[in-house]
Amino acid sequence: MPSPENPSNPPDDLLETIITDLGELARTASQPEEVDLSSLAAELESLTSSAEQRAIAQNADLQEQISQLTTELTTLQTERDHLNRELSDLRANYQRATAEVQRLQEQLASQQATHASDLLKEQVARLTAEKTALEGMRQNLEQELAQAITQQEELQQQLLTLQDQATTLAELNAQLTSLQTEKAALEQQLQDALAAAPPDSLEETALLNEPHDIGLAQQLAQLTRQLTQVETERNTLNAELEQIKLEADALRHDNEALRAQVSTVVPTELTLAAQENRHLKRQLRRQGYALWLTGIAATVISALSVSLTLPQPVGRVVPPLAALAVPILTVLARGRSPEIAPTETPT
Repeated sequence: MPSPENPSNPPDDLLETIITDLGELARTASQPEEVDLSSLAAELESLTSSAEQRAIAQNADLQEQISQLTTELTTLQTERDHLNRELSDLRANYQRATAEVQRLQEQLASQQATHASDLLKEQVARLTAEKTALEGMRQNLEQELAQAITQQEELQQQLLTLQDQATTLAELNAQLTSLQTEKAALEQQLQDALAAAPPDSLEETALLNEPHDIGLAQQLAQLTRQLTQVETERNTLNAELEQIKLEADALRHDNEALRAQVSTVVPTELTLAAQENRHLKRQLRRQGYALWLTGIAATVISALSVSLTLPQPVGRVVPPLAALAVPILTVLARGRSPEIAPTETPT
């Protein structure tokens, strides 16, 4: 927009022009010989007319500028009012937006608090369930550990029993050695006697069928019953040994499963229990072998004891007993049973 001109400047210029003209007229009037009044009046009128025309033109310009400025001022006032209304609307919108943001922040904070509370409740419930499950597992493991300790004590009692049987076996082995020595001496005497005596007739070989040999037949029957009884006892002992082996294997399996389950709870007790069970297993294997030998030794000793108490002629009874004892002594000479593994060195 063009800047308005100062309305006071044109009149001042006009007055200065008039004053300048009057000054010149005054200087001219001071020279009377040369002054022409009519010309001065005409010139003054001309100057006044031109001054009025310039003043009218300048006034018209000023009026036009005032109209333009008034129009521009009205436009500016309209724009100002419009901007004021927009500013008021913006302030109202800002206040509404601020209130909405605050409400949303409060709502978000409330939702976050509610969500955090729900998560915390879920975690508490999950941890409570895990604690209950772990408590149940701990009780189960304690019960299984108590059962394992009880089974270990039972195995120790069985071990003591087997140790007593091992002592008995050592005594039987000593008796067997003594009887074998006596048997060898009697067989040598029998061979010497048979070599020196004449051969018997067929009638004499039927001595066992004669009435005066009824006692010998009864002793043979008693020997057969004793052998059958010893064989039955040996079979019973073998069955008990197999049962003990099965129980030991089951206990070993249970102990291994228990050790795998409670390795993080009671590793020291389970490790010691497993070592003790392995040691007991080796001892049970050795004692089972000793028990098997006990049955064999009892059979041989009973047979030899009966054969040594028979009356003459000894040569008619010893050969059947010797034939019976040969396979047994052959197995004993091997030092172990074919079905039982060699004994381990105790640790």
